[in-house]
Amino acid sequence: MEIPDSETTQIIDLSVLRGDFQKKPKKQKLDLYEVPADNMFGDSVTGIVRQLNEDCYACCAKHDGHLSLAMVADGIGGRDSGEIASAMCISSVIRSWRTFSGKYSDTTWERAQLFLKNAIDSANGKIYQSANEQNIRMGTTIAALLFADRYAVIANAGDSRVYRLRAGNLEILSTDHTPVAEALEKGEITLEEAEKSPFRHTITRAVGIMESANPQFRVVDHIPGDRYLLCSDGLTLHVPDEEIRTELDSCCDPEQCVEHLIKRTLRGGAYDNATIISVFA
Repeated sequence: MEIPDSETTQIIDLSVLRGDFQKKPKKQKLDLYEVPADNMFGDSVTGIVRQLNEDCYACCAKHDGHLSLAMVADGIGGRDSGEIASAMCISSVIRSWRTFSGKYSDTTWERAQLFLKNAIDSANGKIYQSANEQNIRMGTTIAALLFADRYAVIANAGDSRVYRLRAGNLEILSTDHTPVAEALEKGEITLEEAEKSPFRHTITRAVGIMESANPQFRVVDHIPGDRYLLCSDGLTLHVPDEEIRTELDSCCDPEQCVEHLIKRTLRGGAYDNATIISVFA
């Protein structure tokens, strides 16, 4: 029998002939509308003249980056009451979000808005009941941002804010619920008078103060590349919108943006607690 020349001998992989070879995994389709945990960062600083930080915040994200939620709450009521109210509000909404996000992989903006309404109503009821039982008055602002499909749903009560930076332009997506802001909108005072008013941080809506929180909602389109910022009034008290725009526009990631803005707050005096969340979506 003639032995084949070694240079022409072919090695045959029998697994290929049997069809039991491993197929290459399919590449997952890139979802530009995901907002993963790495795209959100938050931090809080106690004001220079404050002994207690009554702010609370949370960033919630699933592994797939859908239905991501960011929240800032600024407690009111004095002493420990504000701290308790803001923590109760945030923890209550987080529990609601876990149930909601476990039920849906993604959802419509209508269902997302209804979820926020119900979650805030539930938190309001718990704080209101606790305050009545202790015969004290306490409450908190809330500013929340929830991503659903190709939309961003905003809910707020009080003067904590939600900003969006798009193509270099900064826009406030929330509404300040203060007598000064309402007077400014009606044209009863000027912008300069509003900025100097000692009542510009007196709020007309809050979570836990009354039987109904009556938060305000807004739904906007979400475009990949948008940058968002949520904050308590401790930031806006010391840092003007143009400086917020500059940091959102120039920073390379959410953590750097928050760190820079906190430094600006401290340099500005930091008379109040300042809490900031940055989302690079």
